[in-house]
Amino acid sequence: MVPQPTFIVRLYRQAQHEMTGVVEDVRSGRHTPFANAEELWRALSVRPPRSAKRKINLSEAE
Repeated sequence: MVPQPTFIVRLYRQAQHEMTGVVEDVRSGRHTPFANAEELWRALSVRPPRSAKRKINLSEAE
């Protein structure tokens, strides 16, 4: 089972109806800035890296 990603989202209000912010991936430490809801959603919809897939141990396969 692949662990679920954990994010920290920091919101900064620019004006009454505008926001910007940063999404931080807790595991990798990567910061992704966003300037609207579409970019925020994209930052939260990251796929886990291929290396995160569980490798089968030969002793488990038996």
